[in-house]
Amino acid sequence: MAARIRASIVAGELAEGQRLPSEVALAEQSGFSRPTVREALRVLQESGFIERSSPRIFVVRTPTEEPASRAISQALRRRTVTFAALYEALLLLEPELTRLAALRRSDDDLAVLRRIVRAQRDCGGDFLRWCRLDDEFHVAIAEASDNPPLVLARASLGQVIVPTVAQFVTDERTATAATDFHQRILDAVAEGDPDLAALMARRHVEDFRQAWDRSGLEYHQDISALIDAAGVRLTKP
Repeated sequence: MAARIRASIVAGELAEGQRLPSEVALAEQSGFSRPTVREALRVLQESGFIERSSPRIFVVRTPTEEPASRAISQALRRRTVTFAALYEALLLLEPELTRLAALRRSDDDLAVLRRIVRAQRDCGGDFLRWCRLDDEFHVAIAEASDNPPLVLARASLGQVIVPTVAQFVTDERTATAATDFHQRILDAVAEGDPDLAALMARRHVEDFRQAWDRSGLEYHQDISALIDAAGVRLTKP
């Protein structure tokens, strides 16, 4: 239940400040029991996706990083992080996370992933939104792995990955090709094929490297410089 609402928020189907249906209405719409709905709302509130505006009313909020993930992200920003280092990290993380996701994913995990892919196809030239959804897709894969330390490791990279991907996802062709890769990964995870899922994830990371190279960017470029106090800079340094 929490995963479904979270996916709707990530995909932009539920807007910032929008009021959620009541607990009773959510239970009727979803088919879940009221205790299950109540627990889902608690999880979403604790993770920053919703907030209580009155005793019985929740509204959507733009999520922020969890404290542990934020601490790791801030530590990364204080160090020199090159594209080469990020590529190596993703080459280790993504295939294993995706392999585990294929073995452990739930129906709710698949629903979240499908919703994110649909949202990416509907971005309509909003490439920064596409990049944020790209990060959400890979974090959702991590969550489907059901391995909390690995989820934390992947989620903490978002502040570095989003502005890095934004350097070369600047046209529909590139965004569509990457979204198609997400679909292939999703299909392998849905089929429960861990070897194919890991292979697709590895090829996706390798394509990430190739797209960076095609953009004329340096392999050992310091990408921590892409992040400043104002957020993501979409121009190349």
